[in-house]
Amino acid sequence: MKAILAKIPDASSKEVEQIASQLSGERAELERQLILQLTAAKSKHHKIVVVYLLGLYRMDRAVRNLADLITLEAEVAPQGKESLWDVHPAVEALARIGSPAVPVMLEKIQTSRDKQEAELCVVVLRTVLGRSLARHALADAIAEQADAAKLKQLRTALESLKAKPPE
Repeated sequence: MKAILAKIPDASSKEVEQIASQLSGERAELERQLILQLTAAKSKHHKIVVVYLLGLYRMDRAVRNLADLITLEAEVAPQGKESLWDVHPAVEALARIGSPAVPVMLEKIQTSRDKQEAELCVVVLRTVLGRSLARHALADAIAEQADAAKLKQLRTALESLKAKPPE
């Protein structure tokens, strides 16, 4: 951001620093407000809109909140109508956020009791890392895990990743 701001004609480095600082503060406040909205949302549609915005702006402090809503389903738009999100908006949001979501997805796979939730975590890993790196991330998690139940979950996720057709 500073590199872009530095291209402002006649802006001193101090002015660039002030603008960058102000934008950073505004972004942090927006992220805080969106997370509050997510936790206070009274309707499913409200949650979906906030999830979409958190992903759109790549708000990485919301990864755990989004992971908790990974199975949240939106209604698909009628044919011919465009929608801002797909069936699982939290999956899309986490994929947009990218690498900060990876450790949380690996953790969620290990602790999830819900098959769909674990499968959606694998989708996020595959989207963010690509199939090959997602396999490596799961294999590394398997190598580091001693708990039998968590190992089983990780192995199931790795097998589901291998079973999918190539990208």
